[in-house]
Amino acid sequence: MRSLFFLLVLGNLALYGYGQGWLGTPPELQQRSPGYASQEIRADAITVRKEPNTRQSGS
Repeated sequence: MRSLFFLLVLGNLALYGYGQGWLGTPPELQQRSPGYASQEIRADAITVRKEPNTRQSGS
């Protein structure tokens, strides 16, 4: 029973280390491209306009 407990603790530590990137690139960063945002063409020139209020209050 004691060996099973230590085996589970060791497995949990291994999975935690994998998720933190101790064993390589973390899984959540494997599909990202970090330079993508800097390659946007004039991303600062984009503006979001509000739609004019076409609803009439009353009735």
